[in-house]
Amino acid sequence: MRRVPEPLVDEREDEHGVQNGGADLRLAALKDRFLAGTRIDAPALHKTKVNKVRVERFNEIGAVNTKIRTLIGGEDGALTTSMHEILVGKGGSTAMHRHDWEHQLFVQSGHGRLEAVDGKITLAPGDVVLVGAGEDHRFVQTGKEPLRFLVVTPL
Repeated sequence: MRRVPEPLVDEREDEHGVQNGGADLRLAALKDRFLAGTRIDAPALHKTKVNKVRVERFNEIGAVNTKIRTLIGGEDGALTTSMHEILVGKGGSTAMHRHDWEHQLFVQSGHGRLEAVDGKITLAPGDVVLVGAGEDHRFVQTGKEPLRFLVVTPL
């Protein structure tokens, strides 16, 4: 028999000092409980099709001809990580940037280059790459078709 989850009560306030019981705070409360090791009743499975997810402009300052799809995120029940598909079109690139977290990527198709302070790595279908926390990096499309890769990042 499936246990009915207890209601989540979150007394946190948003940036304007207003108590908010919206989906974002419920997700934050679930994540807090998960990280504390508390058993939670949240959707454990989520499935979608890549082509069903909306493609959006990659809003990073300095990015050129780059788009993103959030395949799985907090709104899908994920508590700690999200998965994105990045599409870098002909002549496109992300800006040089860094994060406080590491991320992993899997190249689906196309060719490109990962440029970092310490050098450049060519990217081709089937490549799997780890970008370490604090590593300055950018992605550049170099082939005839768009560079497409999956990336896993923290929420």
